[in-house]
Amino acid sequence: MGYERKRLSGVSVDEGIDYDMIEVVRFDSRVTSLSSVRKGIYRMSGTLGLICREDGSDFVVESNAELNQLEIVTLMRHVNDYQLRESISQETAAIRDAVLAAALIRITREHDFK
Repeated sequence: MGYERKRLSGVSVDEGIDYDMIEVVRFDSRVTSLSSVRKGIYRMSGTLGLICREDGSDFVVESNAELNQLEIVTLMRHVNDYQLRESISQETAAIRDAVLAAALIRITREHDFK
C-alpha cells in the first residue's frame, strides 16, 4: 500500500458541475477487498468527501480536499482493520460451522432421550 497525491479533474454527469479530486491512496485489489475499502471510507466520511474507483488491479481512493499524513494513516488503518476482520471471518468459518453442527447434534440427542 502506498499513496501519491495527484489532482484529477472531471465533470459531474448529473449536474454538469466541475470538480477536482485528489488521489489519496491506492490499495491492491489482490490483497484488499472492495468492501474493506468502502467501510474504511465510510468510517472517515464525517468531514471528508471520499470516493473509491477501480483502476486496473487497484482501488483508488480520492478526496475533494488534501488529506494530511495523519488522515491518510488513519484511513489505511481502518481499511486494514476491516480487511483483517474479513480474513479472520473467512478463515474461521469452517470451525464455526463445525462447532454449530456439534452443538445441534448434542441438543438433538439430548432432546430425543427425554
